[in-house]
Amino acid sequence: MKGSAAATPDEPADPTGVEATAFSTATVKEAAYAYIREKINLHQASLLYWQQRHNALSIVYRLPPELLASIFKFVAADETDVSKLRWVSVSHVCSRWRRTALDSPDLWSNIPFGNPPWAAEMLARSKKALLTIEVMWGDGPGEVSQKQAPVVQPILAEALTQLSRVKILSLTQGRHWSHENFTDLTTLLDNPGPLLETLKISFLTFGVDGWLPSRVISEAPRLLHLELSRCGIDWQGLSVRNLKSLEIFQPLGPKCPSMIQFLSALSEMPSLESLQFRSPFAPNNSSTLPNNITDLPRLRYLHLDCELENAVLLLERLAYPIHTRLKLIGWARDLDEDPTISLIRRLVEKVKSTVQGPIRSLAVHQHHIKCWQTPGVKPDNPEFPPILEIAVINLSYQSSRLTKELWRPYSLEHLSSLTVIDIDFGPKTWRNLFGKLARLKTLRVGVTDMAFLDALSYGLSTTLPPETSGTPALAGNPRFKALRRLTIMHWDCSDFYDSATSIMEKLTECLAARRGAGLPLHHLEFEKCFNVDEHEVDLLEEVVRTVEWEEYDSECRTDSEVEAWEDGASGSELTDDGDMSD
Repeated sequence: MKGSAAATPDEPADPTGVEATAFSTATVKEAAYAYIREKINLHQASLLYWQQRHNALSIVYRLPPELLASIFKFVAADETDVSKLRWVSVSHVCSRWRRTALDSPDLWSNIPFGNPPWAAEMLARSKKALLTIEVMWGDGPGEVSQKQAPVVQPILAEALTQLSRVKILSLTQGRHWSHENFTDLTTLLDNPGPLLETLKISFLTFGVDGWLPSRVISEAPRLLHLELSRCGIDWQGLSVRNLKSLEIFQPLGPKCPSMIQFLSALSEMPSLESLQFRSPFAPNNSSTLPNNITDLPRLRYLHLDCELENAVLLLERLAYPIHTRLKLIGWARDLDEDPTISLIRRLVEKVKSTVQGPIRSLAVHQHHIKCWQTPGVKPDNPEFPPILEIAVINLSYQSSRLTKELWRPYSLEHLSSLTVIDIDFGPKTWRNLFGKLARLKTLRVGVTDMAFLDALSYGLSTTLPPETSGTPALAGNPRFKALRRLTIMHWDCSDFYDSATSIMEKLTECLAARRGAGLPLHHLEFEKCFNVDEHEVDLLEEVVRTVEWEEYDSECRTDSEVEAWEDGASGSELTDDGDMSD
């Protein structure tokens, strides 16, 4: 062809069949390109075929699509940050796996709103599968940032228009998400949720709350879990027969239910297993409250956090199984001591039947107790929640008499573990109540109480007998006979027991006397104590088998620690205004 370059003997013939070069006309080059693309496609198809034939020899390739889809769901469920979607890489392994993933709508039903491009794509790929919509506005992993919020709003609105196929819905308003935008979204919930099982709406901005259309609740026959935080609903005539878990937290002002409305709603929740109500009630006249009892036969956990009087009134109108675990926080900011104690007596009289069987562990704080039926439980161990917890808060005074009323109905004869923090009971309680507990083996003391040290050495001679005599140094009836493990918490070990003796010297003297009397302590621990002297620890190790302590010097305290310590120290100066006698 004229104008074309001839192939040299060392060059192969032009494979396109068209003698084209970079200088050929556009028509010639287009024909060459088309021919080359055709050959490339043929080679790629051939390569794909042989790759599939190669994969077909693997057992994994022979797994049924249904089984593959189930495996993919496990991989997706193990994703710690939903927005990153690392699990999607399983659909890139081969064409068969990709087809399986795309043909599994359930795999795409947990919409990652923290990743807006994928959120829209997965909403489309989910087709008619049941949706999980969990959105929290914030800056953490998987949360919707302020920059993403304008993009997420229309995607979320589109998802909420498909409420009929939503199974789990959780919306949490963050600081940078405007109240108006969030309210616009909640108005989309004025529709039935026939397949809805979990509904959680939270307004986190203090002083701002919302309103939830009641239709999404009343027309959700499968609803099992309902959680509302600073969000009001219409309680009048509310009926959710299958609901298992209800949590209400601080709706404001007129959005709080009255107790009559709340009791009426509870009467329509016979399947309820967990009830958490942390909110004031709307004002009502207690004389108008119904006398009939609302029965919750399946209730396993009840958490009330409201005015003390309202907590008592509500409990007196509820019936629940005796094994129900209770957490009761009562506000008593405007009550004097005597009316507060009167209400506490009504409260404990109602709940005392909850503790069936002996109390083996007890934690006592200022106006706060926790009870367990398991021995040796530390109060901060989340694996062992208390069977009963009662606290009275917002008091303008402190009273050990009030605290004792919280456990007065219960027998402590089987108690094996006791924790006392920030409350000064005085000598009678330490000596005549706690000291006489025959099974008490573990004691944790978080208050620098000289009365405790007195009780620890009560009935013992402080003069040790000769090592070879073996004669118990008893001067009377000693206390804490079963005690084998003692933990001292938050003590300032530089304090003095009296003008001549430090508390560490007094403690060593007590424990030495107990060892001499045949009542040795096996384990002593100092937990977050200040000014622990190594020499004093050496002396303790001569009378106690194991001594544990940690450096927590006052020079290393932060400002917050100093304030907390000073607050605790000031609380330890209270007088004992109601000791229990023999």
